[in-house]
Amino acid sequence: GGMPRKDYAVFRFLLDLVNDVLDMSKLESGEMQLEEVPFNLNELLHDVGTLLSTQAQARGITCTLTMEDKREKHVIGSPLHLRRIFQNIGGNAIKYGRAGGYVHAACSIVSQTKDTVRYRFVCEDNGCGMSEEFQKHMFEPFSQENSGARTTYQGTGLGLSIVKKLVDAMGGTVTVVSEKGVGTTFITEYSAEARPPRRLMPKKPEEEIDTTVFRGLHVLLVEDNEVNMEIAAFLLEDSGAEVTKAWNGAEGLEKFKASAPGTYDLILMDIMMPVMNGLEAAEKIRALDRP
Repeated sequence: GGMPRKDYAVFRFLLDLVNDVLDMSKLESGEMQLEEVPFNLNELLHDVGTLLSTQAQARGITCTLTMEDKREKHVIGSPLHLRRIFQNIGGNAIKYGRAGGYVHAACSIVSQTKDTVRYRFVCEDNGCGMSEEFQKHMFEPFSQENSGARTTYQGTGLGLSIVKKLVDAMGGTVTVVSEKGVGTTFITEYSAEARPPRRLMPKKPEEEIDTTVFRGLHVLLVEDNEVNMEIAAFLLEDSGAEVTKAWNGAEGLEKFKASAPGTYDLILMDIMMPVMNGLEAAEKIRALDRP
C-alpha cells in the first residue's frame, strides 16, 4: 500500500515545511514553551545518534558520536527541543555531505557546579561547506546558499533558523566555522540544571502504537482541510483501512444516514468545519434512531 516514492517524497517535504513554519511561528510569537523535566542526556544523544547514523548510511557517509565526559548525564531541561537542535544540525551535515565523507559529533562538559552543568556539542563534517557571505545570513528563515537546494536536498530552509531561536531561548550559544568546499563545524554550548539519578522520576515505558487494529476497518473520515484529509487518509489506508471521505459535518451526517447499519466501523471527525461543525454532526449522528 501507500503512495509512490516520488509522491511520498513530496508529501514528506510538505509535512516538514508545515511543521517548520508552525514551529517558527510559535518561536517568534513566544508561544513555544520550554520544558523543565528530568532526562538522561546520554540516552537522548544515543537516540539522536542512531537516527542520524541511519540517514548517513543511506547517503554513504560515516557518522560517529562520542561522549567525552560522562560525569553528569542526569539533568533537568527541555529534551524535546534539545533533540530538535541536534537533529537539525546533524541532519544538515548529512544532507549537504558527500558520499564517502564523514560527520563527527562529540559532547563534552565545559564546566560544572553543584547545581549546573555546561555542555559543549560539536558537529564537524567535510561536506560542501558555506561561503563567508552566506554565513552572514545562514540563520535567516528560508535562506539556502544554492538556488537548487530545495529540489536537490529537499530542505525547507528553516532548520538553522529554528536551531538559532531554540538555542537562544535555552540561554545557549551556537557558533559556526565553515569553508566552502571543505566542510563545516557547529559548536553549541548549553547549560542545564544538574540532578542526581535518585531524583529522577521513574521512566514510563513508551507505548507502541498498534496500527494493525485498522486493518479491514471501514472509516468515515470527515475533514474540510485538503492537506489534513490527504495525510489522514494516507496514514489510514497505509495501515489497511478503507476510507470514505466527507468534507464537512453535514456531508458526514448524510453519508452515515444513507449507509446500511454496520457499513462504517469508525467515524473520525474534525471539529472546526464549515456548514456543520464536528461537535454538532457527532451529536446528530448519535441522536439518530438506528445502530
